[in-house]
Parts: sequence; structure tokens; C-alpha cells
Amino acid sequence: MAMKKMRCFLLFVALLLSIEVVNGQANGVVRLNLNGSVDPSNTEGVIEVYYNNKWGSICYLKDFILSFTYEYVPDVVCHQLGYTGGNIGSNSEVVNTSPVFSLVACQDSYLTIMQCACHTGIPSNCTYDMNLDITCYTTRIWDNPYPGMVRLQGGDYTGQGIVQVYCNNEWAAVCNDGDIEVETGWTVCTQLGYNFFSVDVTNYTGKAWLNNVDCSTDDPDKDVPSCLSKCSGGKCPSSTFSCSTALNVTCVHGIRFDPGGIKDACKFAHSLSGGAIAGIAVSGWIYNFSYTCSIVYLLLL
Repeated sequence: MAMKKMRCFLLFVALLLSIEVVNGQANGVVRLNLNGSVDPSNTEGVIEVYYNNKWGSICYLKDFILSFTYEYVPDVVCHQLGYTGGNIGSNSEVVNTSPVFSLVACQDSYLTIMQCACHTGIPSNCTYDMNLDITCYTTRIWDNPYPGMVRLQGGDYTGQGIVQVYCNNEWAAVCNDGDIEVETGWTVCTQLGYNFFSVDVTNYTGKAWLNNVDCSTDDPDKDVPSCLSKCSGGKCPSSTFSCSTALNVTCVHGIRFDPGGIKDACKFAHSLSGGAIAGIAVSGWIYNFSYTCSIVYLLLL
């Protein structure tokens, strides 16, 4: 009964998401605005987050007593964009984007900006020249992958596209020529740091490592795995094969019923027991800190 409830819930999530995602504009998507250009290849610029149906910036309160909370924001945003990390500051001029967040507190293990504690109260003294800008390192996170690492390719942003998995020193697709298991979409997005998903198949020609991966579980006492390698059919095989339909996933952030996975958690998934949660962010302190930030912030204005 518990598994049936979970499956119905995941189907509801997938259906709801299909309505929310429009032209790559989905809750929690990030981009860098460099002098008015939002080219996906930008490695520096003002951070813009799609939140509550609009693009907005992060007001950088660098003179505020809690300015240290921004420390890991560049690393998290750059990682979400596919880079290994970054620093505050860029060569961008002032960009006239209104902020959607002020204080933002991240842990260095986070994979996406919406995993961070984000304060939506915007002080009246936030001006365009206070928009947080960053520069990402040019090295890609998949330049040094681990067996079982996943990525999405060919979508409108890094959280959307054909699922690829890294096995035996090569990236190749995850195919699906049978029934789609919605739990597999959940697992892929969780491994990438998201908590909301849509899953489908698309025509594909090329190499694949896996086919019909099933992340569901019949045991009501076990959760859906958060690493693809912990799913049935998710282990790396010895050779690739050709297929015509690949798994296509869209990941976003919704209501925070689940914070998503953390950095490198699935790198060590082989050492965990079958079906275990591998990489759910344990971040109770950050939620408490978010609440504290809001209270202290209001008192200090």
C-alpha cells in the first residue's frame, strides 16, 4: 500500500511539473547575465534565478553582518551550471535585474541554488549594482567523473535532457524501450540535487549503457534510491549497446518536501546497502539558520 501511494504521488508530481516548465523557465533554474547577454555558455556574470514565474537576481549585502552566508553561493550556482566551482565577482557591468532573494546561505555540499536557505525579503536599499555576480571555473564537473555519475544532455538547461551515465571511462545514454518507471526520474533528479521531476522518452541514435532502469521498490520500508546505481538495472555493465529511445528527464525545484541529493554522495553509493537513501541533504541547521537570518535581518534594518 505504501508503495502504491508513493507511485501515485510521483505520478502527480510528474503531471504537475509538465504544466510548470515552459521554454526552459522552471523554478530553480539559474543562468549568468553578462552585460545583458544570458548565453548558456556564459561562465561569468550576474546570477539570475527563475523563481515564482520570473527571473530575478540575488541582492549581495556584502556590508551586512551576515554577509559570510554568501560564501558557497558561487560554488553551488557554478556546479548547477556544470562547472566545478567559482568565486564572487566578474567582468560584468551593472545589470538591471530586480532581486528575488537577499540573504542566501548554502553548504558546500549542495548541488543547486534552491537547496540553499533563500530569504525572499528584499530591503529597500538593494540597488542593481548590488546584484551578486560570479565567475565560474572553466573546468566541467564531468571532466573528472566517477562511475555511475549522471548528467542530462540536449535540454534547455542543465537540469533537462537525455539521461547519460558514466561507465568504464565513457558517457552513454540510459535507454528505455519498455514501460517508464516514474521512480527512475525521481532518482535521477535527486542525484542531481533537484526535488521535482518529469520523465519521458525521446528518439535517440547512439550508444547506451543502461536500459529500462527500475528504481521502484516493493518493500514499503525502503525508500526510492537517490542514486541510479542503486536501482535495478542501474549498475555499470561491461559494454555499450545501441538503442532508439532514450530516457528524457526534466528536473526542477518544487515544494521542499525533499531537499535533493548532495555533492559526491553517489560516488560512494556502492558501499551502501541496497535501496538506501544515498545523498539526501541533511540540512536541518540551514533551515533554522534561514529562519534566524530573517528575524535578525528585520531587527537590524
